[in-house]
Amino acid sequence: MLLAEPTPLWLRQESFEVPERHPLLPLASMVEMKREDVLNLVQSHLAEELGLDSSAITVESNLRDDLEADSLDLYTLLQEVEDRLGIKISDERAADIETVGQAVDVILAEAGGETGG
Repeated sequence: MLLAEPTPLWLRQESFEVPERHPLLPLASMVEMKREDVLNLVQSHLAEELGLDSSAITVESNLRDDLEADSLDLYTLLQEVEDRLGIKISDERAADIETVGQAVDVILAEAGGETGG
């Protein structure tokens, strides 16, 4: 008799931090992405990449004007998100991103999660 493997704890929780992506399955296909989870991921990456306090990074923050991020910073952010979530963001969509909120919306649209905020 075969027993089903137990569901991992992080899949049973209603709210969770975005875990490292399982190497065989994109996270976006396992659970519906929440806007807050993606925002936390973006804030964390930008804070580390730009040497800022994550609390200073809001959805209204302009990547270039407020955070002094350049195109390489945006590229590395999107590359990390694509790798972690198993999604692909087109260059055309990436070129239109000006704020943290727009980055979150593009990521959610590609990952099939909840959008708007």
